[in-house]
Formats: sequence, structure tokens, C-alpha cells
Amino acid sequence: MKNTLGLIVFILVLVALTAIFFLNGRNTEVTIDEIFSVSAQDIKDQITIDRVVMDQPGFIVAREIIDGKPGQIVEVSKYLKAGENVDVVIGLAQPLIEGVGVSSDQFDQEIVVAVYYDDGDKGFNPSLDSLAYREGEVLARFVKTGVMAPESAVVPNTKGENIDVAQIVTYTDSGFIPRNSEISSGDTVRFINKSSNQMWVASNGHPAHMILPTFDQFSASSYGESYEYTFEKEGVWEYHDHINASQVGVMLVHSN
Repeated sequence: MKNTLGLIVFILVLVALTAIFFLNGRNTEVTIDEIFSVSAQDIKDQITIDRVVMDQPGFIVAREIIDGKPGQIVEVSKYLKAGENVDVVIGLAQPLIEGVGVSSDQFDQEIVVAVYYDDGDKGFNPSLDSLAYREGEVLARFVKTGVMAPESAVVPNTKGENIDVAQIVTYTDSGFIPRNSEISSGDTVRFINKSSNQMWVASNGHPAHMILPTFDQFSASSYGESYEYTFEKEGVWEYHDHINASQVGVMLVHSN
């Protein structure tokens, strides 16, 4: 009888301990807010990251968001170790916080900060380092509000489905054909590389691409590959091949 009673007590204790362990495990689940926390702040001479927990060593990258599209990378944090990093400060140069040569009345600007994991060389390279994700969500936040940013605000040239292309520009060994194009605001242009070299389409001036900062391929494409951009701003937008800046073109965008 004593043995039976002891067995029952042992089973009850084991069940209780299992339940406590399960509940504690549920209560200690880490949220994205705990992994990457940025308080809402005005963009002045620096950006402060409250807390970031890195699965791998890497960087926090600050990128312009202009009219909802990824613009130029404006600054990168110091190399961060794996694990917890708190109060990470990213300094900004004065020209950057004034819009990198773009007037504030011309564009709606924001800055987004995103986590990148290093490829092993301890130096930031947007083509080699990888953007960090957790539970399918990109680890990125808008600085002014502190809220999570979507992938489309961080990854340049994110393409939607079934895009209607209004104009095709072919890049050849002799340059862009046609060199001068005229389209309406909201039209999408496809640039196709048919040259024997790589193509990197970007707005003037070279090499900063600040006339229309979102009009930038941000990487090179090989023969047969293409780049698409939707022109939403009216104006005369001069552009060039970043790899061979002597090859230029002009896109005239007028109202519908």
C-alpha cells in the first residue's frame, strides 16, 4: 500500500513539474520586439538602436526610404558581435540628414534600419552580407516611428507580379537604345542588358546617384538580365551605367 501511494505521489509530482516546465517554456518565447528594439526618434546626427540580439555577427544598416521605396544606404554601424548588443549608435553626417542633396519638399523621406549578418570578412558588403529574418519577418524598423518595416522598404527593386511595362530600353555595347525616352508618371520601364558587359542602371550624378535616389539598380546584371523601375515623379531624369558612366540616357516623365 505504501509503495502504491508513493508511486501515485511520484507521478503527480512528475506531472506538476512537466506542466511548470511547459508553461515556463511558453512564457519565455522571445518576440521580435525583444530581438530588435528601436525607440521612435527624430533623425538628427545619430540613430540609437535600443537592443539587438544577433544570431551571427554583423551590422545594423541605415537606408533612406524615399516615397516608400528603398534609397541609398546612408550609414552602417560598427561590427557587432553575436548575441545581445544594447545602445548601438549609428552616427550620421550632416549632409545625410538633410537628404543627401535631395530637397525635403520634393520627396517624402524616412530612414529604416535593418540587421545584416556578416559573410565572414568583418566588413559590410550589401551584395555578400545577408539580410536577417526571424519567423519570416525581416528585422527592420522605421526610425521615426520604431515600428517594423516590410521587406519592400528594405530590399531594392522588389518586383510585384504582372507589371505592365510601358517602355523597354536595351543596353548595348554602344549604349542605351533609345537614349532618350518619354513616358507618363506611373509608367514602368524595363532595362535589358544586351551588351557584352555588366549593366548597372542609376540616376545621375555619378557615383552617388542622388538626382533620383530610388532609381538605382543597386547591383549589376549580366547579359539577358533586366531591371525594372516605376517612375512616379515627373521630371527630366538623366541616368547612366554605373559601371561605365560614359553611357548615359534621359527619361522624360510627364503627367498623365
